Amino acid sequence: MRRTLATGAAGLLLLVGAAPGSAAPPHGDLMTVHCDDGSTHEIWTSGNGSFTPGHLIGSTGVIVPISFSMTITATPPGGEPVVVEEGTDLKGGGAVLGHNPRPQVTCSFSDTFTLDVEEEGFPPGTVVTFDGEVVAHLSGR
Repeated sequence: MRRTLATGAAGLLLLVGAAPGSAAPPHGDLMTVHCDDGSTHEIWTSGNGSFTPGHLIGSTGVIVPISFSMTITATPPGGEPVVVEEGTDLKGGGAVLGHNPRPQVTCSFSDTFTLDVEEEGFPPGTVVTFDGEVVAHLSGR
């Protein structure tokens, strides 16, 4: 499967799709998040909305994102790491983060893959790493 920097970033930023069942859907990507309450969750991501809930694999629960922060780094073969993008995205421009009465958790996530073709000026063999955090609330666990 060909993964580009743009689609990889979009996939990690889109924690999406609450559907019944405990298996990942055929068009979703699995991701593991480690939360500051000591919990670890495997979730699937799919869909088109930045703040759509992600399904917790093995339960009927969802993770509802409120904010994301992420750094994307590309390391060409034999080269030094280059920060491609970093930033924070707040649901409702930050209004939801400050006014949500539900208990919140901060969860970290990461992913690494190697480019098999040149993309955005980076040669094949470039290692792309995504590191980020999502502030969210967990429901229906």
